[in-house]
Amino acid sequence: MGLLFVASAIAPERIVAKNAPALAQETAAGAYIVLSNTLFVALAGLFPGNALKYVAVIMPVAGLVTTTGYAIQSWFHRSEGGVGARWWIRRVTTAFFLVSQLIAGVALWRQGVNDDTVANVIVWSFAFYAIGLTRAWELLGAHDQGFAETFLLWRGQRAAKAQGKVGKDNADPEHASSSDVQ
Repeated sequence: MGLLFVASAIAPERIVAKNAPALAQETAAGAYIVLSNTLFVALAGLFPGNALKYVAVIMPVAGLVTTTGYAIQSWFHRSEGGVGARWWIRRVTTAFFLVSQLIAGVALWRQGVNDDTVANVIVWSFAFYAIGLTRAWELLGAHDQGFAETFLLWRGQRAAKAQGKVGKDNADPEHASSSDVQ
C-alpha cells in the first residue's frame, strides 16, 4: 500500500484530484481494494481463533460490491468512447479472484481452520498482492509495462520478424545501430 500512497503523493493531480483522468482513478481504486484485502486477510491470520474465517468472507464481499460500483461508474464515464479489452480483462480478473477468495472463505467457514483451507485463502491473497503492486506501479508511470502489454509487444515483434518487417522503423534493439541507441 505504500507504493500506492507514494504514487498519489508524487503526482496527486494525475491520480486523486477531481480532474484526474478516470483511468488513473480507477487504477488507484482497484489497487487500494486488492491491497487492503490482502492487508486485512494477513492481519486476521495473525489472530488466534476464528478471525480469519470472518475476514476471508467479508473482504471479498466488500471487494465485489466496491468493484461493481466502480465498474458501473467507469462504464458511464467511458460510454462515449467505449470500453476496451483491457477494461474487461481487469474487471473479469478481479471479479474472478474475489469470487474465488469468497469460495475459499466459505470453505474455511464450513470446514474449519486447517492447513488446506487457510492455504486456499492465502493463495488468493498473493494474487491480490500481485495485482495491487502492478496497478500501483502503473500509477508511477509504468502503464505500458504490465504482463499483458509485455506479452502483446513480444507477440507483435515476433509477428513482425516473421513478416520481415523488423528494423529501424520498428525500433527493434537487435537491429538498431549504435547511433539509434541513446
